[in-house]
Order: sequence, then C-alpha cells, then structure tokens
Amino acid sequence: PKVGSLCAYSLTVAGVVAWSQRCPQCSSLALECSNQITEEGVLALAQGCPQLSSLSLRGCNQITDACVIALSQGCPQLSSLNLESCEQITDAGVIALSQGCPQLSSLNLTWCNKITDAAVIALSQGCPQLSSLDLWRCYKITDAGEIALSQGCPLLSSLDLDSCSKIPDAGVIALSQGGTKPSSM
Repeated sequence: PKVGSLCAYSLTVAGVVAWSQRCPQCSSLALECSNQITEEGVLALAQGCPQLSSLSLRGCNQITDACVIALSQGCPQLSSLNLESCEQITDAGVIALSQGCPQLSSLNLTWCNKITDAAVIALSQGCPQLSSLDLWRCYKITDAGEIALSQGCPLLSSLDLDSCSKIPDAGVIALSQGGTKPSSM
C-alpha cells in the first residue's frame, strides 16, 4: 500500500515490523507512549522505511542508542525526530544522528537526561538545518553546548532549555550575539 503516514499508540513489535515491510514509502510515523516498541521494531523501520522524514517515539521507554544509530544509518532523510522521555538515549545516539541525518530540523530530547554537551556540539556541527531543539530537563547541558549551537545552527528559532540549570548567562549572551536568533527559549 502507498500509505504515507501512520499514528498508532498500541502497535506491537509485530505490527511495526509488518508495517516497515509493506510500506517502504512511509514518510511520517508516530509510535508514542508504548513500552512495546523495542529495538527489533525500530531496526525494522530503519531498514524498511528509508523515506522516513518524521518520526515520533515519544514515551517509548525501550528506545536505546542502538535504535537511534540504526535510524541515522537507514533514514538519512529524517528531518523531525521526537525522542521525548526516551531516557536510555545517550550522546552516542545523538552523535550518530548528527552524522547521518544532516537534514534534521526538529529534535526533541526532553527528559533524555543522559545527554551532555558532546551531543549538542555534534548537532551544531552536523545539523545546520536545525531550527527547533528541545532539551528540557537535560541537566548535563552547559553553556558550552549553547555556545556551539549559536555558532553552528543559524536557523535555530526555538530552543527549550528549561531546567538546564548549568547554563549561565554566557550561553544566552552567545546565542543573542551569534547567528542564531531564537524566537522562543
């Protein structure tokens, strides 16, 4: 079938695998708030849906770096990715995204509290199209990450740093003086 998008909250791994095998033209997928979406399902998506440009795995607590790395290798057209509350994600997954998905324009890492400046710096170097980045409750982010964003992401217009308590004024000043002019923060 030529289905371009799917939004499903109760899909199991078997459903995801079947979908990825039968709908390679899928460009948009939302599989949210499910502990049934596992590495096996995401690996099937990465292999079977190379045209995927928008994916939400918000609240899928089984998502690991291996999943994100597979997506970065199999879905280079990803422009929007929501990993909110995928708490197993670390810098390794985000760095892979920055290397494999240069068209990434929107990334939500809310509650991915293992993320550090290394991941943010990698995004600033590999994702120049980034316009929206949500780092709410990513407690390990400092002004070094924010300064890198100001230098490498000139299109950044929305940046959520709520509860990122390690960011002093220097980071905000760098954003306001650099090429980045967030309209919301």
